[in-house]
Amino acid sequence: MKKEDMVIMVVPTKKLFEKYHFNGFSHINDHDYHSIMLENHEFMRRGNAEVDENYRQPIPYVILHNPNTKKFFAFQRASDIKHAHEQRLHGKWSFGVGGHVDLQDKDDVKVNVLHDAMMRELVEEVDLVGDSHSNVKFETLGFIN
Repeated sequence: MKKEDMVIMVVPTKKLFEKYHFNGFSHINDHDYHSIMLENHEFMRRGNAEVDENYRQPIPYVILHNPNTKKFFAFQRASDIKHAHEQRLHGKWSFGVGGHVDLQDKDDVKVNVLHDAMMRELVEEVDLVGDSHSNVKFETLGFIN
């Protein structure tokens, strides 16, 4: 399936920024964007979402830090179309892991589609399998617009 045909999570821009709008970084304690996204999301074709300013695409992004070794995870992206689809990212370094919330992340029994998408990305990109992610502790720092 082409990336533009994937179905992803979106949030109406008006709902997201109804009470508070920001550009750049907003600390987690500044405003409860997390709840707004969980309560007002819908799913649409990615190709449509990327050109429609009436919607924002939440993208969970994780920076991995090992406090014992004082090391951060980073990786260099593939530099060819065979291994990396987005040309603008070819050969670039990433300080974290993230991606769109896909329709596959939505499940009626799951409470937090954002968390589930984040875990899927970690399994896919960092190869966390089985119980290897049971010791991972998460702290949400904020939001970027």
